[in-house]
Amino acid sequence: MSDHLSKAASKNFTVLEYIQETAEQITLGDGKIASAAKFLEMFNFPSGTHRTILTKLSGGEKRRLFLIKTLITNPNFLILDEPTNDLDLDTMRRLEDYIISFKGTIIVVSHDRAFLDLTTDFLFIFNGKGGIKGFMGNYSEYHEFIQINQKTDSHNGQTGKYSEKKVKAATRKEQTGRKQASCSPMQPNTCLFPTAETKRKLTYKENKEFSNLEAEIDKLEEEKTELEASFSIPGIKPEEIERNHKKYKIVTESIEIKLARWEELAERTG
Repeated sequence: MSDHLSKAASKNFTVLEYIQETAEQITLGDGKIASAAKFLEMFNFPSGTHRTILTKLSGGEKRRLFLIKTLITNPNFLILDEPTNDLDLDTMRRLEDYIISFKGTIIVVSHDRAFLDLTTDFLFIFNGKGGIKGFMGNYSEYHEFIQINQKTDSHNGQTGKYSEKKVKAATRKEQTGRKQASCSPMQPNTCLFPTAETKRKLTYKENKEFSNLEAEIDKLEEEKTELEASFSIPGIKPEEIERNHKKYKIVTESIEIKLARWEELAERTG
C-alpha cells in the first residue's frame, strides 16, 4: 500500500485523481452507478477533501483511501485482512453496508466479532493442530453452538459473565415475546415486533442487522464492564485512565445507539 501511495504522491496526485486513475465510476451492489467523487463521499471523503494532495493525508486517511481504490476496481473476489483497523465507526458502518450488498465472494480476517457477525455467513474454524473445518453461520451462531455442545451439569451452576449475558439476552427476548404475543394473524400490520409476516417488509440488510444486534450489544456491554473495572486498578497510569475514559464514552454511546436501533427494528410494521 505504501509503495503505491508513495508513487502517486510523488506525482502530486490529489485524492480524487488517485481514485480516478483506477476508475471514473463504480457499479454498486444494488445496480446503481456511483462516480469516483460520490464513492469517496460514501467513505467519508467529502468533496472539500478531493483536491487535497496525498502527502497531506494522515496514516488513517491513506489506509481508508487505499481501501476505496481497491473497492472501486469492482472486484468479484476480495481478501480483507483486519479491514476495520484505523477506521472510525461511521466508515466501518459504510464498509459493512458495502460488503452486505457485495455480489462476489469475500474472505475476511478480523478480530472484530460484531463486524464478522454482520458481514459473514460461513466460518473456517482452525483447531490449532493443523485442522480446519467449516461452519455455516456467523461468529455469534458458532459461539452459541459451541456453548450448547460443551454444556455440562456443572455449567448449570456457573455464575458471572455467562449468566449475566444470558439474563440480558433473556430480558430482550422476553420483551420481544410480549410484542409477538400482541400480533394478530388477521392483522399483521398491528404487530409491534417483526414476526415472519412482518419481517418480509424489512430489507435484507435490516433483517440481517436485527438478527445480530443482540450479540453486538452483549459484546459492548462486556467491554463496558471491563473498562469500568480498569478504573479501580491500583497504580494505573493517568494517561491509561484517560485513554480508557475515552473508550468508555465511545462504548457507552455505541450501546445507546444499538439499543435504539434494536427497538426501532423491533417496532417496525413495514
